[in-house]
Amino acid sequence: MKKCLDNGITIYPIVIDDTYYVGKRKYNYVKIEINNNGAKKLGNEKYKQDETLTNKIYELYEMLSKRI
Repeated sequence: MKKCLDNGITIYPIVIDDTYYVGKRKYNYVKIEINNNGAKKLGNEKYKQDETLTNKIYELYEMLSKRI
């Protein structure tokens, strides 16, 4: 992750309008955005705000750090 951040690459969730419920609580789905020194790319897949999202972000950081 540090290698990406040092090279201006950040990966973060963007909230979208689609929602889901966990019990009685309402949450928004998110999409993942990659910012490469100002060039932003929004992913197509939507994620729940849980471990799956966190794991996918770490996976993308790992993949991108190998390309630098």
